[in-house]
Amino acid sequence: MSGTAVVELRDATLGYDESDILSGVDLRIDAGEIVSIIGGSGSGKSTLLRAMTGLLQPHRGVVRLFGEDLYRLTTDARGRLLSRVGLLFQHGALFGSMSVLQNVMFPAEKLTDLPSETIRELAWVKLALLGVEGLADRLPRDISGGQAKRVALARATVLDPELLLCDEPTAGLDPISSEALGRLLLDERDAHGTTLILVTHDIPAVERLSDRTFVVGDGGIKASGPPSELKRSPDEHVRALFAITSNAASQKSERPTV
Repeated sequence: MSGTAVVELRDATLGYDESDILSGVDLRIDAGEIVSIIGGSGSGKSTLLRAMTGLLQPHRGVVRLFGEDLYRLTTDARGRLLSRVGLLFQHGALFGSMSVLQNVMFPAEKLTDLPSETIRELAWVKLALLGVEGLADRLPRDISGGQAKRVALARATVLDPELLLCDEPTAGLDPISSEALGRLLLDERDAHGTTLILVTHDIPAVERLSDRTFVVGDGGIKASGPPSELKRSPDEHVRALFAITSNAASQKSERPTV
């Protein structure tokens, strides 16, 4: 691989207070890749995600975004760098007191100096692209779970981020809706060249979407590679993570909706 990595960790030790959760973490993610991060509950997947989003400074080692050492930047410089990153939170995490349209406008209002009308137009375009513009005036409590995922994706991508980090993006969705959301993520990558990182337990989604997968466990990165190779890993734990695929795959539908 050549050029500047979108995300790079070098010999990173991550944890909370005096406790190390992951150590010796080395990984590199390049532009346009779709990478998934999987592992058992409590293995450190969320810890890794927090380090990539500027929320958890490593105890040791380096975390770089777009070639910049994230935790050596000033607060303002770090904010500018993170404005190039979108976040799709587990369960959407929409603001309950804001309308759908206001939710989608929120990142642009906080991160840019664009005029309000321009931001509103950007939000409308994203909602329309995802087929939920008719929900613009509703509150999150008045829409379905699948609709909320689309709205959350519109909010996460309203500024066309170069990097999109997704925390359990298909959590709470049935297999049909999960597949449809995966297609929307692929569309985002194909339309804008967005680099996608998926932290997930959804192994069928991992196999459908990922160019590469990192398996987290035993205090570090246990394995990495294309999902098709990891399914045949000599490590029994790695193989076991992919064992549920056949059951989930049998539930696919020809007409996915989300």
